Amino acid sequence: MFENNVDAAIFSNDILNQNWTERTKWMLGLRRERVSTVYIVDLATKEFLLIFNRKLGKWLSPGGHVNEGETSIQAAIREVKEETGLDVRLLKIKGEIEIDGKDYRRVKSNPESEAFCTIEEFIYPIGAQDPHIHVDSIYVGIFEKGQNATNTNRQEISAIDHFPIEEISLLSTFDNVPTTCKAILSSI
Repeated sequence: MFENNVDAAIFSNDILNQNWTERTKWMLGLRRERVSTVYIVDLATKEFLLIFNRKLGKWLSPGGHVNEGETSIQAAIREVKEETGLDVRLLKIKGEIEIDGKDYRRVKSNPESEAFCTIEEFIYPIGAQDPHIHVDSIYVGIFEKGQNATNTNRQEISAIDHFPIEEISLLSTFDNVPTTCKAILSSI
């Protein structure tokens, strides 16, 4: 897990003190999990569809872990369907988040990927979960008029709503969400 004893000692000390320094958060030894997220935007109103995650107490875009044998695109489409009931069409646009945040950082996307961009998100330990990193392939999606988002996963999600960019930074969310929304709007 660690490249040397110094890294292991720093990591152990940080766990004891819960002092997640920049060095600790992005260590190569931390487990990385593939996830896909879809930022669903209404091209006419420029509003984003967000879900309220009960466990995290935050507004987020639909998304989740990539299952074994599944591509990032397949996971993205599946997660949107599971969480909102929507059939989404992914747009083939590329962009980049301009800044790194407290708990996320930009990483180079695979040039062959259809993702808008890729980021790494540091996941703090919750309960028995160990600290780890989500490698998030971010997609931009739209859905056809006439479809309505419905909460198809009431255990995980308590609300679904559309928000203009001006309101997203006021919501209880992670700092990468408004930053990603702004990057998407500047790319479409």
